[in-house]
Amino acid sequence: MINMSAITLLQNSIKLLTYTIILIFSTTVAYISHAHDNAKVSFLDNIKNIKYTTYTKKHFKDFIVKCHAKGIPLDFQKEFGNNLSGADFSDLDIRGSIFRNVTLVQANFQRSNLSNSIFNNADVRGANFTSADISKSNIEKSDLQFANFTSADLNKTYIYTSNISYSSFNNADMRYSTIKQSQGLHTNFTDVELISAYILESAIKSANFHDAEAEDITIQNSNLSHANLFGVNFNNARIQNSILSNTIMYGVNLDFTDLTGSDLSNTNLEVSSIYSANFYNADLSSVKMYAVDSNYTNFTNVNFNKTTFNDTAISYAILNNTTFINAQLNNSAITNSIMKGVDARYSHFNSVNLINNNTPYSFFSGTVLHNTNIKNNNLSMVSMNSSIIDNVSFHNSNLFSASISYNKITNTVYEKINARNSLWLLSTLESSNFSNSTLNNIIFANNTINKVSFFNNKLKKTNIINSQFNTSSFYKNDLSGSQFQNCKFNKTIIIDNKNSPHNEAINSIKSLQDFLTSTKILDINYSHFDFRKVILEDINFSNSILSNANFSGMTLNNINFTNTNLSFANFSYADLHNINLSNANLAKSNFYKAKTHNVLTKGATLYHIK
Repeated sequence: MINMSAITLLQNSIKLLTYTIILIFSTTVAYISHAHDNAKVSFLDNIKNIKYTTYTKKHFKDFIVKCHAKGIPLDFQKEFGNNLSGADFSDLDIRGSIFRNVTLVQANFQRSNLSNSIFNNADVRGANFTSADISKSNIEKSDLQFANFTSADLNKTYIYTSNISYSSFNNADMRYSTIKQSQGLHTNFTDVELISAYILESAIKSANFHDAEAEDITIQNSNLSHANLFGVNFNNARIQNSILSNTIMYGVNLDFTDLTGSDLSNTNLEVSSIYSANFYNADLSSVKMYAVDSNYTNFTNVNFNKTTFNDTAISYAILNNTTFINAQLNNSAITNSIMKGVDARYSHFNSVNLINNNTPYSFFSGTVLHNTNIKNNNLSMVSMNSSIIDNVSFHNSNLFSASISYNKITNTVYEKINARNSLWLLSTLESSNFSNSTLNNIIFANNTINKVSFFNNKLKKTNIINSQFNTSSFYKNDLSGSQFQNCKFNKTIIIDNKNSPHNEAINSIKSLQDFLTSTKILDINYSHFDFRKVILEDINFSNSILSNANFSGMTLNNINFTNTNLSFANFSYADLHNINLSNANLAKSNFYKAKTHNVLTKGATLYHIK
């Protein structure tokens, strides 16, 4: 059956994503256009007094014929002097030309063949190289501001110590080319081919690389900050020790890319592909990572401080010594990764899956964990202090020698965890469950425990000191060698445990029956408890936690289970009279051959009931 609400949610998400793309693109285009227009006005004002050459294309053709006849280079400065501003070289074959110490402001090189040419100390501002062949040329110490290289061939061209500000390389072929020790501002590289190109020791800021093909490019010790890298293909690129801060990297391909030591802070990395990449020592602080899939990537020593992860999946990654301070992780997952020494202080994990990770010696102090699934993780020796842990599931994870103190823990499940030698101090635990876990030799002191169930745990040689237990339960645990010191118990049961130390809780079935007879309104957590040896009638269990409780074969009369968690509870063969299960959680509970008489289930969760 089609879930219409799910379809509506998907449609809204697509609309939001489309709006985001349009907003990013339109804002970027408007900003670049405004900056370009202002600079162009200034440029035109600067060149208004320049005198244009009187030489015509015929003069240049005659010169070409003469040079070819004599077999000498086309040295235009020697023949025509230093000023060739406004010269028309369009459609000429001037391969191997030399333009040394020449002014070529607004010269026209459209469709000309300039391959293997030299521009040295040339002023080429505003020149038009549209569709020209400048391949294998050498451009050094030249001013290329506002030059137009649209659709030009710059294959294997070398640009050194030159200014390419406001120039346009739109749709140009710059494969195997090199830009070294050059500078540029608002340069346009839209749809350019930069395959196997080099950008070295250069500062090309606020450039537009929209949809550029930059596979196998090498960018080293360069500054490309505030660039538009929307949709760029950086597959197998080397972007090392470079600055790409405040860039738009929406939809970029970073597969197999090496970004060692680079600064990508404040970057938009939404909907990007990151596979088998290397971000060692990179700065990814305050980055937006939305709908990003990253697999088999090295994030060692990466700074993710204040970064936002939305709908992002990281798997088989190395995150050793990575920092996530004040990071936001929403609807995301980190799986099968090595995370030794991670610093996630003051971060927020909301609806996150942390599965099969090795995360020892890490810091989660001051962290907020909400609606998060932590499964098969090694969290040994971690510090998880002064944190808020709500609706979290710790399953089959190692918390050996962890420090878990000064926390507020609510609606959390600890199942099959190993927390030997851990420290639990000065915390409040509410509506939570510990089951089938190893909690030997822990120090559990000065805690307030409200509605917490301890079932079938190993609690050997554990010191439970100065703690308050309210409406909680210890059932079928091994408490050998443990002790309760100065603890207080309110409506708490400690029944059927191995070697239970002396305590003031409810310790026997008889005491429990007396309690249930005299107390008719209970808000408790007796999860996993077997109630078959007591009589239950005229009791209000509303808002209680009784998951996995056993009521099989019992006769229950006038019981109020409103808003009660009865997931996995067993009511098989029970005889139920006047039972209110309204808004109760009955997921995966067992009512096999139960007899029901006046049973209300309005609003109850009936998922996978037997």
